[in-house]
Amino acid sequence: MNIEKTREYYKGLDIEKCKCRICLNYLGKIKTAYPKIVEYLNSVGIDALKPYDILELGNVDENVNEHRLCAAYEVFGNKDTFHSMRIEGINIELYEYYTDSSFPTDKFIIEVSPITLQWE
Repeated sequence: MNIEKTREYYKGLDIEKCKCRICLNYLGKIKTAYPKIVEYLNSVGIDALKPYDILELGNVDENVNEHRLCAAYEVFGNKDTFHSMRIEGINIELYEYYTDSSFPTDKFIIEVSPITLQWE
C-alpha cells in the first residue's frame, strides 16, 4: 500500500456526505464503536469518515436494534501487497468484486465488515 499517496488523497477528498440514516449512523458512531478499526485505517492513510461506500448487510436480530454494515475505502498501491486481517472481530479485506475499469491501476478498494452498530 502507498500510505502517503492514500493519506494525501483523503486530505484532498472533499465529498458531500450522504444524508441517509445508514450513513449518518455509521459516521456518527464508527469512532467510538470501533476505535481500533479507526486507528488502523488512519495508520494506512484512510479517513474513516470518508468511506467510498457503506452497505447495509441487514439486522442482527429482529428484536435487537442493531444493524450490520460493510464500509468500503479507496487505497493506493499494489493490491497484491495488501494482506487481509481481522481487528475487533471485523474483517478488513480486498474488495474483489469491484470492477470499475475507470479506476487507476494503482488504486483498489478494501472492505471493512461486518460492522454492527446500534440503530438510531
